[in-house]
Amino acid sequence: MELKKVIILGTTQFSVMMCSILESEGYSVYAYSTYKEYLNSNFFMGCPVFLTEDLVELMGGVENFMILNTIGYSKLNTIRERTFADLKMREYDIMTFISQKANIYTDKIGQGCIVMPGCFIGNNIVLGESNVIYTNTVLTHDISIGAYNFIGANVVIGGNVTMDTNNFVGMNSVIKNRVSVGSYSIIGCGSNVIASIKSYSVYTGNPAVHKKNILDINSVNI
Repeated sequence: MELKKVIILGTTQFSVMMCSILESEGYSVYAYSTYKEYLNSNFFMGCPVFLTEDLVELMGGVENFMILNTIGYSKLNTIRERTFADLKMREYDIMTFISQKANIYTDKIGQGCIVMPGCFIGNNIVLGESNVIYTNTVLTHDISIGAYNFIGANVVIGGNVTMDTNNFVGMNSVIKNRVSVGSYSIIGCGSNVIASIKSYSVYTGNPAVHKKNILDINSVNI
């Protein structure tokens, strides 16, 4: 069966990496896309760049392509969240990418998620919309994760963990079983989380401790 063309939303290094992964797994990347306010060139990495606002007209209808949202963790994923909502409003076919090289034991993965190669996602796990689960991350079992979270490479999350929305979990972190993570919080790289995480907070260290509150999401630079 012929695969649909994929248009990658975003023109960043993450977008380029996702293009390589898609093509290595048999997808056809047709073009990149960005919004008019961010357009710097009509070509990127040898591919055309289309305006996101005009994709339906340019491509002849939403049935002709899928779009992969590669907007990342800027401002605690709120830009990714707004982009996802805009794509749905425009009735674009938003792609959920689950790598063929990931081990998946749940069927409850929300629309627009990216699950990268090497991930293990166990049983009784629910992923909400538009999460990014980076390479070699382990979600053990009985975990509930909301929407618009970015979980970095080599993270391990124990069983019976709940995570709300718009969080960033740094690479090589561990979240022990039976804790909860609020919303709009940052867990620093290499942290060992042994107690629940409050919303709008930064936690780092082993064991992870509260470092500061997040007062303005727009000022967050990860």
